[in-house]
Amino acid sequence: MAGDNKSVVPIGLRILRSILPEVTPATRNKLYRGLILILTFMTYASYHLSRKAITVVKNTWHPKENCSVFLDVNNSLLPVGPANDSQYSANFSLLKWPECGIPPFIGKHADLSLAFLDFTYLGSYAFFMFFMGHLGDRINLRYFLFIGMTASGILTAALGIPLWAHIYTLTFYFVIQFIAGAAQSTGWPGVVAVIGHWFGKGNRGFIMGVWNAHTSVGNILGSLIAGMWVANYNWGWAFVVPGVIIAGVGLMILLFLPVDPEAVDCTLPQHHDEGVGTRDETERLISGKRLRRSNLDINSRPATESGEYDSDDEDENAKALSVWSALKIPGVIEFSASLFFAKFVPYIFLYWLPVYIRDHKVGGEAMSDKRAADLSTLFDIGGVVGGIAAGVISDRGGTRGLTCVGMLLISIPLLWVFKAYGAVNMATFIIMLLITGFFVNGPYALITTAVSADLGNHEVLKGNHQAKATVAAIIDGTGSIGAALGPLITGIGLQQSNNWLLIIMICMGATMAAALLLTRVCIREVRRLLSNRTKLVSTEAPL
Repeated sequence: MAGDNKSVVPIGLRILRSILPEVTPATRNKLYRGLILILTFMTYASYHLSRKAITVVKNTWHPKENCSVFLDVNNSLLPVGPANDSQYSANFSLLKWPECGIPPFIGKHADLSLAFLDFTYLGSYAFFMFFMGHLGDRINLRYFLFIGMTASGILTAALGIPLWAHIYTLTFYFVIQFIAGAAQSTGWPGVVAVIGHWFGKGNRGFIMGVWNAHTSVGNILGSLIAGMWVANYNWGWAFVVPGVIIAGVGLMILLFLPVDPEAVDCTLPQHHDEGVGTRDETERLISGKRLRRSNLDINSRPATESGEYDSDDEDENAKALSVWSALKIPGVIEFSASLFFAKFVPYIFLYWLPVYIRDHKVGGEAMSDKRAADLSTLFDIGGVVGGIAAGVISDRGGTRGLTCVGMLLISIPLLWVFKAYGAVNMATFIIMLLITGFFVNGPYALITTAVSADLGNHEVLKGNHQAKATVAAIIDGTGSIGAALGPLITGIGLQQSNNWLLIIMICMGATMAAALLLTRVCIREVRRLLSNRTKLVSTEAPL
């Protein structure tokens, strides 16, 4: 419809369209869908890249075990400890004795301070996720993502300011992290909604499994970039560089992201099996013919000065879904509750794995901050493969729940083996990081991607596709509450006893809870599989 802000063609695409030659409808569909995958992949990878920096810099902020003194600007030695916790001021030089960490993360409460700093960010992220999903279904997703990414870039870079401005108060860090959590919560509902506009249900698990590698790629790049700077105690740049990157990608989204397939004369995806009409629908999609419009090239269609195109009035009656209505969609509550625990564990690894590696000698060898950051990327590499495998397996028969439960149950004993035998030697440690990442991240990746997209286009919505961001926000927002509590509990546990075995046991319990909460979903899937098998046997039986 005229004036629908989703139909605005980005200025970058209009410039490219005026330069590049015209293509066939089928080629245009493939090119634009490829562009969507690349842009949204870069978008969420940059979100994770920017939030990963603090997990690496944490080792530089945190006091080391062999550190007992630090220097003020007058080169006077002061013991590190609770007696001097209140003396942090601009009189202390961060670069005179960087091995001891930095104020305000020096002293007996360092672990607790870092844990609550993580909780402030993740709690804010989870809280605002519900509102951002609701908002994302009501405004242009291109502007929504651009504003969120620009704000995230500024706030990430701001965390590096204390290095040069000598800001030693916890309040600064907490305020920045709280606002950053709100800004970062725009990312997931935004990209999932865009993907939902462009891709149907066929092979969605595989496509989104590959696409979801953006999380691990962002974590890996974030670790490597931050590790470059902490090696020289120049940790401020570990925040500034990722901040510039996410803001730059945000600008790219503003210029080139087409939210609506119809705005660029592409076909709409098929979200449900429609019986008799399915074959014809598929053929029209493949051939590039329009489902609701004539097959006209976008260059030949009249547009307003803003680049808007007329749309049929089918979308006029589509209303954005309320949170309460979204909760009534079958499977939303079960998968949301499961993700609470399924995301609890990966985020403990995300925020504390570099510290865990630093605290454990691998093959009798202590790990430096940079090497701990580099090794932590192996968990994410395993997660990339796990997410893809989960998508492929679940596509065969539509067994999203069974796939998640299977991987969750396998990861329980793996977590214990990782703690008990992982650090025997470097080869074993690398293998265990990869395998543990595979099974721990697989269910989390599947639920936040393919499952969210499936439920956002559920058949009970009767063609109303204005629910994608809301459903994604409910599922990931609930999971993010668990993600906030996991690192907090870890920090508190380490503060009290420095007992990593206790943390691993908590992870095992959370993983079991995630599996149990999908029991009803698994029962439905098993019944469906048995029913389909019975129908298949009956049709093949001789008359």
